[in-house]
Amino acid sequence: MHTLGIDEAGRGSLAGPVVVAVVAVPQGFYPRASALPPLRDSKKLSHRQRNTWMDYIRSRDDIFYATARVYQALIDRKNISTTANI
Repeated sequence: MHTLGIDEAGRGSLAGPVVVAVVAVPQGFYPRASALPPLRDSKKLSHRQRNTWMDYIRSRDDIFYATARVYQALIDRKNISTTANI
């Protein structure tokens, strides 16, 4: 059993692509590594702190992640708010 976290950045073709990320951590996951910066809001992390977290996530076989990007041309053609598969 895993817990998923999902976030997106971007809103449409004027602002560039929309990027979505998901991470799946094992149930009961709590990072105990003292070298990790506190994680409350990823937008408040520095570039270095985000890289530290990414290195940690990549080092764990029990954590899964994925990203996806949708570019402006497809957003313009399909509409950002549609529920249809893109």
